[in-house]
Amino acid sequence: MRYKADNVKINIDLLLKTKEREAIIKRIGLREESVKEFEILRKSLDCRYRDTKGIFYVYTVTFLYDKRINKKNVKPYKIKQINRINFNKNNDFTPVIVGAGPSGLMCGYYLLKMGYKPVILERGKDMRERVLDVKGFSDNGDLNPNSNVVFGLGGAGTFSDGKLNSRVKSDLKYEVFDIFIKMGAGKEIRYMAKPHLGTDKIREVISNLKEYMIDLGAVFHFDSTVTDFFIEDNKIKGVEVNGSEVINADTVILAIGSSARDTIYTLHKRKVNLENKPFAVGFRIEHLREEIDKCVYGSFYNHKLLKGGEYVLTYHDEKMNKGVYSFCQCPGGVVVASSSNKNQVVTNGMSFSKRNMINTNSAIVVNVNESDYGSEILSGVKFQEKIEKKAFEMGGGDFNAPCMDVYDFLEMKGKCSVKPSYKPGVKYVDIRNFYDEKISASIKNALKYFNECIPCFYNGVLTAVETRTSSPVRILRDKESYQSVNIKGLYPIGEGAGYAGGILTSAIDGIKIAMKLNEIRR
Repeated sequence: MRYKADNVKINIDLLLKTKEREAIIKRIGLREESVKEFEILRKSLDCRYRDTKGIFYVYTVTFLYDKRINKKNVKPYKIKQINRINFNKNNDFTPVIVGAGPSGLMCGYYLLKMGYKPVILERGKDMRERVLDVKGFSDNGDLNPNSNVVFGLGGAGTFSDGKLNSRVKSDLKYEVFDIFIKMGAGKEIRYMAKPHLGTDKIREVISNLKEYMIDLGAVFHFDSTVTDFFIEDNKIKGVEVNGSEVINADTVILAIGSSARDTIYTLHKRKVNLENKPFAVGFRIEHLREEIDKCVYGSFYNHKLLKGGEYVLTYHDEKMNKGVYSFCQCPGGVVVASSSNKNQVVTNGMSFSKRNMINTNSAIVVNVNESDYGSEILSGVKFQEKIEKKAFEMGGGDFNAPCMDVYDFLEMKGKCSVKPSYKPGVKYVDIRNFYDEKISASIKNALKYFNECIPCFYNGVLTAVETRTSSPVRILRDKESYQSVNIKGLYPIGEGAGYAGGILTSAIDGIKIAMKLNEIRR
């Protein structure tokens, strides 16, 4: 009979000397030789009792066993049959995909599996050239507006922590996991409570995926910015590339990412229906990884099985009626320059798979909406641009970022021991009133509260600015067909269109659109 065992707790010290499978089976109280088809369904870390009982990994597992089991946390289990995608073979049209981020790539992958031959237009460069461009900007301030941390093969998630965790309930997430594993990711992403790849591993996975798609018949065009859309009688007819080339198409999938503001402006000009949506702005904060690890893990902070400590912090400022939260934390990572315009400074976070660099960083951001930036369409975009330009000017106009110790930001006594990791560099300036009173006061109050949660929080450094937490607009689409509500054949998808937030949800959205297209074309 097949069983599922929940809440199996294994002390991390035991895992230093005992194999994972053996430790779990012994903890359940079973004969190892009788356990067959053993599989981990979920694995999470429990640090709540680190100072008294230790730190544990908590498992949910399934297995076959030849005898009846009578234990509270072990129940008979029937494997859920996931409705896999029906790959109906079609080849009667060539869809155009704008953008090679997670949503565009996964949409393209599934269209290929269904027999179509998509053309994928990416304004940035292929991985190897993109990595060189990012390094050139980091080292010398030499920005390529179309090949950087946010544009190029893989999208912005390629230069991040590579997080794959999400609250999404869709079984399509296992489709994404399985494809990533096939392309070189570790099998643990399928069951870890908070899976991540790291920027080094996700680059490899995305590069392998691109080559696989080419073998299936995909056509990639890099250095190809869509500069206009051809629309007749409320139907998409094609796109203009790099201001001159015309590609005719009656199906255009918009997977543009949240930084493609010029494309958003063009869509607005062509009267594609858009709406403003809330997002968040703030700063990047950095601490010494060792200090954060001590707060998270206690005396286990340098344990061999533990990577950089993770935290999730939230605060509601009742007086200002603002929510403040940590976002996109990168344990053992660096703050990266995410500018895509020559007069703007933007920050983001990035970690490698080992999460073992000297600092840990996170965004500390405040929710903003039309009451903060105005109700006209694209007001949120313009609000972001204004903030990023201000940061550029305060940093000295050479892509150095404004920077300030938390102690100084809060006007408190103390000496910060954290060296900012942002490159090209930082300029120490007063950013206490960088934002308006509501946002600034909310961040200050939140930092005080966060220090109660993590006592080393004051020993940090703030770098301006974090603005691109999500898209400030939504390209409106029909709930049934996923097409633009007013332009037939135009399919807005992913984070840039306002329908996802991160690598996993963007990838899932891409799969959903491929399935819908196949249904329509069947």
